[in-house]
Order: sequence, then C-alpha cells, then structure tokens
Amino acid sequence: MERFEMLDRDSQLESLDAALKNDRVERSPLVRVLAIGKSLGDERESFELTALEVRAAGAVLYWRAITPADQSFALPQFVVTDDLGTRYEVFVARWVSLDGLSRGEAAVVPRPTESAATVRIEIRRRRVPNRETIRAIGAVDVVLQ
Repeated sequence: MERFEMLDRDSQLESLDAALKNDRVERSPLVRVLAIGKSLGDERESFELTALEVRAAGAVLYWRAITPADQSFALPQFVVTDDLGTRYEVFVARWVSLDGLSRGEAAVVPRPTESAATVRIEIRRRRVPNRETIRAIGAVDVVLQ
C-alpha cells in the first residue's frame, strides 16, 4: 500500500500560487506561437521542445520526452532566461506519461518582454532511481523577434 503525506502549509501555498498563475496564463489572450522544433538528449532518452505559445499573461511551453519504457519518468525541470538577464518562473502545468513517451505543458511567467531578442530554455532532469542527482540535458535558444 502506498502512503501519501500531507504537504506542509508553505508547500500548499506554493502549489496554489503556481496553479493560479498557470490559470491566468492559460486564460489570457494569445499573442503569437513560436515554433521551436528542437530535440536534445542521447541514445537512451530524448527531450523535444515543440513550441512556445506566447500569451498576454505569460507563455506555455510544449514538450515531449522519450525515455526507456523500463525506466521511471522524472519530470524535467525547465530554467528559462532571456538575453536581457530576466529569469522566468516555470510551472509544469500538465503532463502524461505512458510506456516511455511523455508529453506536457509548462507555464512560463511573466510573458517574454518585447525588448528581448531570445529566450534560453534549459532542461534538467533528476536521475532515476537516484532522484537527488540533477543533470543537465541541454539548452535551446528561441528567437523572439
């Protein structure tokens, strides 16, 4: 039997804040969609960044991951910055994983600024089974203008 533990108050507030920010992004008007179409990784696993949907309140990053079917999937961590030095908050909003194929969406806030020329999206992932070790997968630069 699996045991679930209650989140502490700070973690609950953090989760609620992330959900509210994601909801604001999802409901805000569409500004534009930027195709990314980049794949990172190696022969055992690959991560694909497909598109960045820029909205009035933020952006939505669409991604896919292909990992060995016998390996547990650990959600990727995204670090998003721009060429002006802005660091964005990223919340994995939705994802699904089955038999080594995962896909999902991540909310990025705030919206990339008009004066930024590029955003850099770094992908990191916890090693499985040792979930304490984080390793870098790679980075992609997305041209905004």
